[in-house]
Amino acid sequence: MNSSKTTDQGLRHAAGLHRDGRLKQAVAAYRSVLKRDPGNFQALYYCAMAQTQFGDLDAALKTITKALKRAPDSKEAHNAAGNIHAAKGRRERAAGHFRKALELDPDFADALFNLGNARAAAGEAREGAQALERAVSLRPDWTEARIALGNALMLDGKAEAALACFDDAISRDPGQFIPHYNRGNALKRLERHEDAIAAYREAARLNPDFAEAGNNIGTSLAALDRHEDAIAAFLETLEKSPGYARAFYNLGRSQMALGRPDEAIASYRRAVAADPDLEEAWYNLARALVEAGEVEDGIACYRKALALDPDDAVAALNLGLELLGRGDFVEGWRFYEGRLRDSGHINRFGGIEAKLEPGQLAGPEALGGDPILIIGEQGLGDEIMFASLIPDVMARVKETTLVVDPRLVGLFGRSFPNALVYPHDKVEEVLDRVPPERRCFIGSLAGLFRRNLDDFPGKPYLVPDAERVAGLRERLAAFGPEKKIGVMWRGGVGTEREARRSLALADFAPLFAHPAQWVSLSHLDAAIEETGKLFDDTGLRVHHWPEITASADYDDTAALIAALDAVISVTCTAAHCAAALGAETYVLVPERPEWRYGASGTAIPWYGAMTLYRRQDDDWPLDEVARAVWGNS
Repeated sequence: MNSSKTTDQGLRHAAGLHRDGRLKQAVAAYRSVLKRDPGNFQALYYCAMAQTQFGDLDAALKTITKALKRAPDSKEAHNAAGNIHAAKGRRERAAGHFRKALELDPDFADALFNLGNARAAAGEAREGAQALERAVSLRPDWTEARIALGNALMLDGKAEAALACFDDAISRDPGQFIPHYNRGNALKRLERHEDAIAAYREAARLNPDFAEAGNNIGTSLAALDRHEDAIAAFLETLEKSPGYARAFYNLGRSQMALGRPDEAIASYRRAVAADPDLEEAWYNLARALVEAGEVEDGIACYRKALALDPDDAVAALNLGLELLGRGDFVEGWRFYEGRLRDSGHINRFGGIEAKLEPGQLAGPEALGGDPILIIGEQGLGDEIMFASLIPDVMARVKETTLVVDPRLVGLFGRSFPNALVYPHDKVEEVLDRVPPERRCFIGSLAGLFRRNLDDFPGKPYLVPDAERVAGLRERLAAFGPEKKIGVMWRGGVGTEREARRSLALADFAPLFAHPAQWVSLSHLDAAIEETGKLFDDTGLRVHHWPEITASADYDDTAALIAALDAVISVTCTAAHCAAALGAETYVLVPERPEWRYGASGTAIPWYGAMTLYRRQDDDWPLDEVARAVWGNS
């Protein structure tokens, strides 16, 4: 028998084993052929295929490389090499082989399909979709390619077009569960949650063991605020798939939304036990633990989340806030810089490039030298609080420029007379004079100047307009000799977190029983109605002057505060301003307050003039405030 005939017989035998799925034996048979004929392209090519199917990717790569040396213009071999590289996570090298196959045959549908999937997986969804569209045009009945095209379109943000692909795939093969599931994902992206739920239910009917469908039924129900139904869906999914971490995670989110933190914590713990690498579960477990008052455990979970995803800016920021809240300033400020990477958290007046990182400097003296631009950030109260850092900077640099909320320009210009102060909407006037390397956000200065408690001077640093103050004192004097006390009872603009730190004006009744002239510091429109209702119900007048407190110039409110004898306030901008002016300031602090108020104690390091009164067991300590203001009278 000649060697050619022996090789052909060996190949037929190997191919038969391959067809029967006896992959180990097939590989051995192909190798037997290659011992006799080392350069046989067919044996090399099909051996690489069997090795790939068997999961021996390293061996498959070596084999297909030999095949390509034998036949460098084989489109099939380049396509196979691309698949092997893709399976090993080498997306660019895979794409190179698929492109080479298409150079050899532009109508090679398999290579178009594989290139499309590889580019979509690499984040190049548009290129992937183009390749897959071509594959579908060449083989219109190829359902798998239509599904892949839909997936690429989803990644490219084209949910409507993706939905059409999935609908087309279903019309051609309604018994496949995957296009129904993907159809649900497209509908969810389009916020058509009821339709998405129906699609997921059909996928689950076709494949009852497909846990992702049940999980996504729950997430769509949650998106409709039907959290009880969502919980039922997650629990049903977990009955079928007891170790499905993401279902535990989503169960916890719905439990948290319903105000069941203990149940949510238990669910998040089961999620991370099932999948210790599920970063978002660690993050949400941390949030829930902090909300439940288990701050140390929460901090540990934030650290775990960041170990899994060091680029998670929100986790870094939240870890920083908790560390700052317990007085760990050095590490706290470092993680607080995560806010710079959290889109929307700062720079609310437009993008300003700022490259100076004060916390990375060797010490305060390293800041000295060239002019510096300090950019105000976050809310009005944040800008006021962090303004205590401005004198530290001005003592060390040649020229200080401030870009702040327009409402603060007058107040800051007077308080820091040697600084150049601009409103945010005029920032373009100064950017050409101060390079990005000498620009920083105001909160970042704390990492350089406030590294321990001794670094907080606690002294007043804002200076009101003396003329306005004199006029307001005269106006207040007309009410009589009693103390003139400013009150602020509602913080923020109505979120759940802000509601926790707010009172109704009528809740101040224990204070109103004492002799005083009361003055509203509220800038909110509702204050007109609230002060009017209080007068109608009780005959007590809380003077409300919206032309001052709602003024576009916060200098007006600052002057009013300076004209008063004391301020009693919830945690808000008015409290920061009062303490920064050196006014006698009494602040009502909720349970689980923002980081700047710490977890305990009556003092805040930023201001010597502020005394804290913490809510406990749902009770605001108004009697304690009254004793501090009026003594035992």
